[in-house]
Amino acid sequence: MNGSPGSPSGGDTCSAASAGRRAAGGAVDVAVLAPVLALLDVAADRAYQYSGAPNEALLLYPLAAVVFVLAYQFVFLAAVGATPGMLLTRLRLVRVDGKAVATNQIAVRLLVSCLSLAIFGLGYIWAFFHPARQTWHDIAAGTIVSHSSHKTRMRVPWSRWRRPEPRSYDLR
Repeated sequence: MNGSPGSPSGGDTCSAASAGRRAAGGAVDVAVLAPVLALLDVAADRAYQYSGAPNEALLLYPLAAVVFVLAYQFVFLAAVGATPGMLLTRLRLVRVDGKAVATNQIAVRLLVSCLSLAIFGLGYIWAFFHPARQTWHDIAAGTIVSHSSHKTRMRVPWSRWRRPEPRSYDLR
């Protein structure tokens, strides 16, 4: 299955992810993000209570929440090609030609995903009708969320910077 969407390696069979699998991965990511967003909410509430400018404090939580969620997505997609929820559901983000996604594609995808959500989620609903199950942000970025039939090892780029083995010196 070389050259098919989501097939970066010849031996790994991949296909476009179903909406249900994508939703399951998203639910895991929401569970991961919820505690941090709750802490941000508490911080914004405290800022509102003790601030001399309550209107500015009211903007703190939504702005911080959006920035944090976008940073979470960007960091994981750039480093690993998948968020924790995507990893648990055996999904990964790849270019439509099956190769690894570039950071500029991730940035475009995240910005357009905000638009997809802002227009009553129509960009996400689009995946139900698109033949390759792509959302608006997938189409705009030239990406596809693929499902791997095999368990894939998480390739972490910083693992090559392991601490060197301690040297032993013979001091005779």
